[in-house]
Amino acid sequence: MTPTLSILSTDDPLSLDHQQRFFTGWGDDPNSTNMKTPTLGLTWTNQLSARIALLKKPIYADRAYYPGDERDLIGWHRTCKVVFSAWCCEGKTDFEIWQGGIRSISAEAHNDGES
Repeated sequence: MTPTLSILSTDDPLSLDHQQRFFTGWGDDPNSTNMKTPTLGLTWTNQLSARIALLKKPIYADRAYYPGDERDLIGWHRTCKVVFSAWCCEGKTDFEIWQGGIRSISAEAHNDGES
């Protein structure tokens, strides 16, 4: 039998390492790799009746990049995601931080660069 390289600490589908991505809100995107999972500890986790995840991805300038070039950061794409809750359904929305606090933005406004 040849050894296989695994990202998880175990190949057992019933283990917490395998199942955590379905209820933590982190790692459920198949294109994400090497994500760190925030944790409050077992006691705090068991006291929660809802979980949200705040996601932040960089937005780079749309131009040709050559090997060794640094990418030009032009902003951030922020998403608030309801992972689970007893009083609302799962979902997500984009948001922005501005001088008045935070506010939800539509996907069209974000894609048009109006945010």
